[in-house]
Amino acid sequence: MIDEESGFTLLEMMVVVMLLAVVARMVVTALPSPANNDALEPVRFAARWASEQAQLEGRFWRLQIYPSRWQLSVLQAGHGDEPGPFPETQWSPVNNRLAAGTLAAGEFDLPGAAPLTVWFLPDGDITATDLVWRAEDGQPHRLVLSSAALFAQATP
Repeated sequence: MIDEESGFTLLEMMVVVMLLAVVARMVVTALPSPANNDALEPVRFAARWASEQAQLEGRFWRLQIYPSRWQLSVLQAGHGDEPGPFPETQWSPVNNRLAAGTLAAGEFDLPGAAPLTVWFLPDGDITATDLVWRAEDGQPHRLVLSSAALFAQATP
């Protein structure tokens, strides 16, 4: 009668440890990094969401940025308070908790008159914008809104 050993070999254990390390690294890289400009994350998220919605719905979206707040709007058919760029169209503010907000602290340095408008087109194009946000302590932080910047930050 032959005695059979039971258990795992050293090689099998090393493979399992390596796989656990790979999974742990993927989880850690997916976590958001703590940064001083966390106040800008809702604006980034709103821009990313508007870009995705514009492509999914095949409609024009815009993000209007004021010194201390922002608002998303969508171009729709009809007549309203704010006419759109095409005949028989109007801009309608989006009613969603992601679509508008106020910065907790600090404000944007806007070039020119407020609001600054970022366009999101149905084909995925975005008006590339490079903004400076000043925290209450006066420290400047950059906010880059472009297709590459928004979706590079969305994936680990």
